[in-house]
Amino acid sequence: MEERDRTIAEHTGEIDGLFEHRRNKEVHYKEAKQKSEDQYQREVEDLITSGADQYNKLKIELEMNIQALKQQLEEIRATYQLNTEKLDYNYRVLTELDVEKNAELARYKRRLNKLKGQLNVLVSRFTEMEASDSKTNHELTEDYRTLTLKYKDLQAKFRHFEIADTTKYDEVWTMHEEEVKDLADQALKADKIITEQLFGWKWKAPDMHALQQVGACFYCCFVKFIWIIYF
Repeated sequence: MEERDRTIAEHTGEIDGLFEHRRNKEVHYKEAKQKSEDQYQREVEDLITSGADQYNKLKIELEMNIQALKQQLEEIRATYQLNTEKLDYNYRVLTELDVEKNAELARYKRRLNKLKGQLNVLVSRFTEMEASDSKTNHELTEDYRTLTLKYKDLQAKFRHFEIADTTKYDEVWTMHEEEVKDLADQALKADKIITEQLFGWKWKAPDMHALQQVGACFYCCFVKFIWIIYF
């Protein structure tokens, strides 16, 4: 019985210690749980407060954005209406211009066809005139060649007769040179007598060489003139 009592006492103390340890654990857990709940409650309240503030800010911002978007939408509608009216006006103008352009195009086509007809007529006339002018040109070219040959032949004859006349003139001049000189001396003496005795002027003898050249040139010109008239 003593051993039993002693064993019971030992185990009773141990059990009491375990129960005390369990009670302490429960109290510590309860306190920790209470602290956690209080902390979580404060955090939830803070989150609710901050979320409400953010919600209010976001709501205000979204409402402002909605107002701005509504205003932009009205502006876009007004711009769209204005553009629609402009496009309708431009479409009517372009339609009228298209009608005018089609009428003008038809008029130009008729004018083009008329001008093409005139062009064909002018081309035909040009072809005929070109053929006629080519024929005339050919005939004139042949006439020119013939006249050129005749002119060259005439030049050859002229040179031949010019040489012959010059030779004949030289021969005649040589034959009558002395007689001419005597007549010239007599004429000069008579001129000197008339000038000095009748007029009382100072007489000066002329340049005989120049007179000879003038006489020769006059004779040559006279021969050429007779040749041209004859041929």
